[in-house]
Amino acid sequence: MATVDRRRTALGLSWGAAALALTAALSLAGLPAPPAHSASGDAPYYTVVSHPDFLNSDVGDLTRSPYWDPEAHAGYVGTNASWEASLDTVIGEMESHDPGSILVAGDLVDGHWGLDDEGTGILGPVGTVEEKRDAIETAADLYYPQWLERFEKRGLTVHAAVGDHELGDNPWKNSAAADFKRSAAELFRESWAKYFTRGHGGAPRYEDHPGGQHEETAYAELLHPEVLLVTLDTFKVTETDVVATVDGEQLSWLDGVLTRANEDGIDWIIVQGHTPILTPVRARHSSRLTLEGAGGSELWKTLVRHRVDLYLSGEVHATTATHLDGVTQIAHGGMFHWGDSSFLVARFHDDRVELEIHDPVGELATSELTLWSTALARRPWAEVNYTGGTTVSGTMKLTPDNTVVRRTGNLGVFRPRIALLGRANQRTLTNQGTWVASGEPGSRYKFETRTAAGSGTFGPRRATDWRPGSTLRRKVAAGRTVCARARALAPQSGFTTAWTRWRCVSAPYDDRALRASEDLVRRGQARRYYQGTWSTVLGSDTVVAGPPVHASVDVVRLGLQVGPRAGRVEVQVGDTRIARLQLRRPRSRVVWLSVPLGDRSGGLTIRKLGTRRVTIDGVELPHLQ
Repeated sequence: MATVDRRRTALGLSWGAAALALTAALSLAGLPAPPAHSASGDAPYYTVVSHPDFLNSDVGDLTRSPYWDPEAHAGYVGTNASWEASLDTVIGEMESHDPGSILVAGDLVDGHWGLDDEGTGILGPVGTVEEKRDAIETAADLYYPQWLERFEKRGLTVHAAVGDHELGDNPWKNSAAADFKRSAAELFRESWAKYFTRGHGGAPRYEDHPGGQHEETAYAELLHPEVLLVTLDTFKVTETDVVATVDGEQLSWLDGVLTRANEDGIDWIIVQGHTPILTPVRARHSSRLTLEGAGGSELWKTLVRHRVDLYLSGEVHATTATHLDGVTQIAHGGMFHWGDSSFLVARFHDDRVELEIHDPVGELATSELTLWSTALARRPWAEVNYTGGTTVSGTMKLTPDNTVVRRTGNLGVFRPRIALLGRANQRTLTNQGTWVASGEPGSRYKFETRTAAGSGTFGPRRATDWRPGSTLRRKVAAGRTVCARARALAPQSGFTTAWTRWRCVSAPYDDRALRASEDLVRRGQARRYYQGTWSTVLGSDTVVAGPPVHASVDVVRLGLQVGPRAGRVEVQVGDTRIARLQLRRPRSRVVWLSVPLGDRSGGLTIRKLGTRRVTIDGVELPHLQ
């Protein structure tokens, strides 16, 4: 079936001819033809609303099951006034944008079918494999028609895709239950296609589709003479698993569809599929399925080659826009029963498409009651509360040449958040270094450290294991610098951030590291000094020697006592004087004075000038970042 002829449009025409046929058909039906271009700069000629993962729950009137028994099943409820009112409110918000089409990129239901955790029999018996398969069909006949009716009663046209929940939900291997779901994948697909890709009498609703296992779940449809929609089934069933990929017949068909669209000059091309291709993306309440190969996959290369404008995906129940190689991926949608429904509005003009993320005003229910569904642990809350209205959480504008002109909020550039708090360089007078990372709540952290002695070069890097704590503590020996950086593993999106900048903590050498004749230096102890000791240089023109200085450090810092009776010192590296420091100050205290080194290296010496008092507390050789 995957021949060139079979992959034609509904009339066997090119997309350009199909656009003319679409206009003619509308005219014969007495309906106004859509304008080929905007009549004005402000009015869009076509609008799409996209809400992946709507509803991701099994919600429906259970009395419509052929197995319903009013006595045996009393007290089991599959929907209620709270749910239906909130569904009506949110669908009404989508309708308020006057869309020509509603797109739902998968996970319309929960789909844990063929189960009955409480043994209710509401969908029939599930004791044998054949009974489980019958229960899948019964569940599809119960939930899918009611799902569609909520849109059809408003005259809204829905174009849906298959998600993992339409195939029973991942995983599909390593257990008897998973093996059953994989073996029933074709039945899951047929049960979905019965309502979403077949028309009256079972005829295909969409004439342009691939052959093979995706024949009834992937399709192309010209929404408007200048807007093409291609819907993909991003799941491939193998003998041992179900994998997220698009290849083989489906990929070849997609290439043909997009080739025709390019040849016919279709202005805007939308491709929708359940799983994101590019990562990282934000995620909430998700198993975070993504397409195999990501940006290196043949699917992404095909989208780039044919200058696709938008790839719309779901799965992650949160919004992230990624623009790469001229194609914009928007992962979006939300979890209705968690109170965070979210949808995308795309308004198409001749010179741009304007995108907005709308979040309906809702809240998480406080009731502990749930609706009935087959899997006890996955039952949705019995109370949802959407009160009307939306907030716009992100905007974006694209031009026909695939340029992003403006992006804000959740459609702005997404960068994982990770930082090390505090100054890049810090002195410790307690020989203890502390590093605090800041990332998304619940993140795990990995730290990497490196250590240098004096002004020498850094030793090898050492990494910690992933850890829940965001604080690292390390002992910093006198005369050493310890630098650390961190990265975070986000709790819901599952991606790892880049490393932060290095942050260094240096411990000075104590004054006892200075070398001089004992009769030229008087040493003493007091708690207010570093490590509790101090050294006063005696006499005049006395020289004390410090640690050697190498070009790997840019500055030396001297801990010196300043005060009304303090004197002066001269600092020298090798044979070069690099500074003279006046220590006379109104108030007595220890200060750490910085002296730039440039590229100098050699022995460090401190010369006392004159007879006034000079007291040294320590010498610091920090490695600056």
